[in-house]
Amino acid sequence: MSGALHPIDRMVLESAAVAEAADRLLAGRAAGEVRVGRAAWAVVLAAMVRRAGHPLLVVPARDEEARDLSADLAALLGDDRVALWPSRGAMAGGTVGISPHITGQRARAVGLLGATGQVVVASVPALAERVPVVSARRGAVRVAVGDRLDLDAFVDRLGAMGYERVPQVEERGEMAVRGGLVDVYPSTADGPVRIDWFGDEVEQIRAFSPFTQKTIRPLRAVEAWAAAEDPGAALADALDDPGPGAARIVRLGPADYGRAMRDALERFEDEAAAGALADSDRTLQHLAGAAALDLVVPAGADDAAFDAVEARFPTRGMAEAQGAVGRDKLPQKCRGRHPHLEIYETGCDARPAVIMMGASNLWFASTQSIIVMPRTEAEESFEHIARSDLLEIGERLRPPGDVGTVGTGVAGVAVATLPRGVTGE
Repeated sequence: MSGALHPIDRMVLESAAVAEAADRLLAGRAAGEVRVGRAAWAVVLAAMVRRAGHPLLVVPARDEEARDLSADLAALLGDDRVALWPSRGAMAGGTVGISPHITGQRARAVGLLGATGQVVVASVPALAERVPVVSARRGAVRVAVGDRLDLDAFVDRLGAMGYERVPQVEERGEMAVRGGLVDVYPSTADGPVRIDWFGDEVEQIRAFSPFTQKTIRPLRAVEAWAAAEDPGAALADALDDPGPGAARIVRLGPADYGRAMRDALERFEDEAAAGALADSDRTLQHLAGAAALDLVVPAGADDAAFDAVEARFPTRGMAEAQGAVGRDKLPQKCRGRHPHLEIYETGCDARPAVIMMGASNLWFASTQSIIVMPRTEAEESFEHIARSDLLEIGERLRPPGDVGTVGTGVAGVAVATLPRGVTGE
């Protein structure tokens, strides 16, 4: 690697074990096993890629890990250098269809596997799913401003890749044609693009909003991967065809592979019945035999060649907020603020208390919190006068021997309940 090291790489490669593994990858030799905490997998792999430059096939145990890791690596290396290979989870042409987005991600990962500087992240279940043979695979179509390209041929190519022709594109895997304009929503893109032809030349390419149809920004080129797989295509084991090619295989947490594969076989029953899954034992053996590096989870912090702490946003329950921990974090004395009275009282020794505010979807309330506001002298005087006046009115209106009630209602307002047939006019 030439040039100055990235600051993160410099910190990671200070570990002798990590630096040695990267040098072995650079020399094309097996790097063995390195103990690295899960939270540090992305930064260690990014440092190795930048140091060694070899394409990698990174294999975590589960799809969730693969998605998170690919997002982290894309942030460190760039979106164009990282490809996610997700599991399909369904049969092409089956009752439950495969989303164009997943199809596109799989096609992109297979197409970029082994390319210079590329990192493909594929879970164990994803590699166990068989893929269309080379002759049935649909590569990407790339269009740039200034290209000379027949519009009809381009539309036919998109149709062969599984794009559906619609009046207006709204979702991935759709295209619309209006004169010399072609709108297409690539299966791996975050939004649709509009391609403007002038004769046989691509004049403009613009990203636009599928909701407002307004242009967002101009583009120099667009790349579209397949949006659907051919249900009649012959299938092959992913590790045989296309195989890793020039990519070096890195296993992440291989101790979890067996359980992840068993869980996947329970979810992929339809694929297994249709012969769309490779032999699980053979897949695991192939990965073990071809792996150039294993990153394994250390038994403890002292056992790690490199470790990190995952950033999380802690959440605490209401019980903790209302308990001793919550009380200890409150101010120890009342601050004397009474916003509703527009005064600031000094010398208040009362201890603050926790109250709960908000809504609940419980059918029956388990906790009731009440806020009691202190009254001003004027409010207390008004209430006293109102109560006295109403008592006097009630005494005047009450017939001999009949009983009425006088009380105080909500918010300190006096209310008189008069006997039946008697009004307070």
